[in-house]
Amino acid sequence: MKKHLQFIGMGAGLLVLFFAFVPGMMDDEIPKDVNEVLMTSCYGCHNNDGKNKDAVEALNFDQWNEYRVTKKVGLLDKIKEVVEEDKMPPSKFVEQQPDKKPTEVQKELITDWTKEASDALMGAK
Repeated sequence: MKKHLQFIGMGAGLLVLFFAFVPGMMDDEIPKDVNEVLMTSCYGCHNNDGKNKDAVEALNFDQWNEYRVTKKVGLLDKIKEVVEEDKMPPSKFVEQQPDKKPTEVQKELITDWTKEASDALMGAK
């Protein structure tokens, strides 16, 4: 009986490891350092409680895990574009809350993540 339980435990452990390393299986997770920048500079408007309906409709981080792969890829490309062009966060927002503006290093972190995440998602299709 003990051997049987050990075998089941090892099998379950192997399954966890398998799913942790299969490309695309973990694509819903946003790296911690990227998430910190998103929470500071983007999440305030792009969430379920966002006051600007256009911002929420364009991108809602609370819904990220529910988006289809194709939508995520499109959003990642758009995030990269607006961050590189300094369109987000909006200038009015930054004027009112300058501490929310991402630094050049943070912008590079976001754009690198968007490329890597998009490539990973495209490989998972």
